[in-house]
Amino acid sequence: GSSTPLPAIESAHSSQSSITEVLLWPDTPKRKGKRESERVPYVITSKKWKALYEEKQNKKNEEERKKAERKRNREENKVEKEKQKLKKQIKIKTEKSIKQVGLRKLNS
Repeated sequence: GSSTPLPAIESAHSSQSSITEVLLWPDTPKRKGKRESERVPYVITSKKWKALYEEKQNKKNEEERKKAERKRNREENKVEKEKQKLKKQIKIKTEKSIKQVGLRKLNS
């Protein structure tokens, strides 16, 4: 009779080791990218700090100016395209009306 409980104990130990196989822990999410942090020297004088800050602001202002310039050009091109489209439509309408007048004269 004592030999029957032993296999049950052994199976219990083997089932404990397989718990890690059954219970899967989710992986830790990986970082997708690295943030670029601005490197500033540890020891910096007020003049150098102001110069760095000014340079940074100038760069930012230049980017904004370029962006505004591109936007203005894009809007001008859009307006010009609309004008061309309207001129083309007017031209087609006048040609059609001229043809219709010519056909009416031929028919009468």
